[in-house]
Amino acid sequence: MSLFAQTSSLQGLVTDQQGAAITEAVVSITNTDTSAARKVLVNATGAYAFPQMPPGNYKIEVQHPGFRPYTSKLRDR
Repeated sequence: MSLFAQTSSLQGLVTDQQGAAITEAVVSITNTDTSAARKVLVNATGAYAFPQMPPGNYKIEVQHPGFRPYTSKLRDR
C-alpha cells in the first residue's frame, strides 16, 4: 500500500501602490469547493503565508482599516 499526500503553500506580501508594506492586514483564504477557511495576520514586513494547502479553488481576501478590501480567485493544483 502506498500513500500520497499533495499540498502546496501560498505566500506573499501586502503592499500599497507605492510598494510600502501594509502591516497588520488580515489575509483570508477560503477553499470555494469545501468552504474551509483560514486567516492570518500580516507581519511587520507585510508578509503572509498559508502552508500545507490542499489543491482546489480559493478566494483570497485582504482587509485593513483605511484601505479598500482586495479579493482575488486562485486555482491551486
